[in-house]
Amino acid sequence: MTILSTTVNSVPNTEQLPQYIEENLRSHYEDIANIYNGNAILDNIITKRPWVDVRAFGAIGDGVTDDTTAIQAAIDSVPNQAFVTVIYFSPGKFSISDTLLIRSGQRLVLYGAPAITGSDSTEILMTDSDKDMINASTALTNVFSMAGIQLTGAGQGTGTGNGLVLGNTGKVAFDSRIVGCWFAGVPDKCIYIKRAAGYHIYANGFDVGVYGIYIEDGKIQNALSESELLITNNRFFGLNKAGVFIAKGKNIQVSLNRFDQNGENNATSGGVVINNSSTENRNIIITNNGFNENFNDIVILGTADAEGNPSTGSTNTLICSNSSDNVRRSFIHANSADNMAILSNSINNASAVPASYGSHVTINVIGTSNGTVINGNVMTKQDVAAAAPTWGVSLAAGTRNTIVGDNKLHGATGEIVIASSATMKSFSVIPRVVQILTGAGAVNITDPITHLITASGGVAADAITLVDGVEGQEKIIVYKTETDAGDTSVLTPDNFLDGATITYDVVDQWSKLLFTNGSWRIIINDGTVA
Repeated sequence: MTILSTTVNSVPNTEQLPQYIEENLRSHYEDIANIYNGNAILDNIITKRPWVDVRAFGAIGDGVTDDTTAIQAAIDSVPNQAFVTVIYFSPGKFSISDTLLIRSGQRLVLYGAPAITGSDSTEILMTDSDKDMINASTALTNVFSMAGIQLTGAGQGTGTGNGLVLGNTGKVAFDSRIVGCWFAGVPDKCIYIKRAAGYHIYANGFDVGVYGIYIEDGKIQNALSESELLITNNRFFGLNKAGVFIAKGKNIQVSLNRFDQNGENNATSGGVVINNSSTENRNIIITNNGFNENFNDIVILGTADAEGNPSTGSTNTLICSNSSDNVRRSFIHANSADNMAILSNSINNASAVPASYGSHVTINVIGTSNGTVINGNVMTKQDVAAAAPTWGVSLAAGTRNTIVGDNKLHGATGEIVIASSATMKSFSVIPRVVQILTGAGAVNITDPITHLITASGGVAADAITLVDGVEGQEKIIVYKTETDAGDTSVLTPDNFLDGATITYDVVDQWSKLLFTNGSWRIIINDGTVA
């Protein structure tokens, strides 16, 4: 008895692979259902290429028998060829004790059965925590794909074993797909991309491991591929280090995924982590993802060269239209990122966070980050159980050529915090609202306009302070409302070149100040200078 007849055609090129799986395999689900009797597996199924059934080589799939030798024999039976062969796994639990190796030159799809007629889906279980489950690192081939299979490891963090390994330093895995698979309890990396390009990884689940997708090298430049990796419509849950970790890559898109409860209590782990030590990451798009209760949602780590320019940080990163709920530390923690755009994200941090998690900074830009645009984001500030400081946006000393504009911040402690530093150049803030300062207090340097309202309760002379800005910064101060007749506001800027104070005693008096060469100086003023 055969599942497929010889009328099933091989796949002539990679572009037809999704259609091949959809039409030539799904159309036979009814035939498969007729062969199975509930969960019973018949042992007389011998198939013809391009569909090779692992049971024809002795695999049992009962979760107890070691099926390593039988599955490897099924894989080895496929010659190097120009067309794709499907290695078919029926519903069941296939236990293995050693790595399944894909030979160089083979063009394979590992394909699991659907959950039909009450039978289980396909699961491959590894019993050795220090061995990889499937290794395609020697396969220099245009097709190695996998669909509909669950890879279950020996347990999160129990060893060094990975789920699926693709490519190596000498060989590149090209133009294939991983779709509809589930990775659970893998000791280290669920999918380990040593060197690959043109892969589409979509509609998979990654559950309780160390890394979901680990990209060691996705930056291959040659005539065959522009190195694009698409990671879409996946779910990442409970990964210790990262849902997606990019060590080196070019033209990588991470979109329409769900990241839940990933990362540890530090600044280097979370949903998506870009961390390279020797070569730039370029053209990485992180868009339309949902993040929930990660320690950090997005982390970008790098270092600077002797002149303060990012030397190994991420270049040309777009973080756009993502939603984040209840992040524990930062929605974005970026160190030495070059040309980064953070646009139209929605960050809702309504739940309280234990003080042990440290300072909560929704968007935290540090190091020598250069050319950052933070625009159109909506940030709701998170409560903290103790007195750890919390901010909306924090820009550390060394941040250069930065624009912060048209963001909406909610919450009493939600604000933009800027380090005063001579290395912070060409900085501007475009606010949605002006600062309203009632009574005595400090004029901020994050909003270009401040409205002064005098304190109530009798005639007052409110003491107003203004700290040093950054080179080239302008500040407008308006005496907007006099609560009681005779009130005044007295401004004392730090390092005031034109005097010591400015006094406002008539409504709508105003000043425009410029910070340059370490001092504030007057551009326009109709207050009283003393």
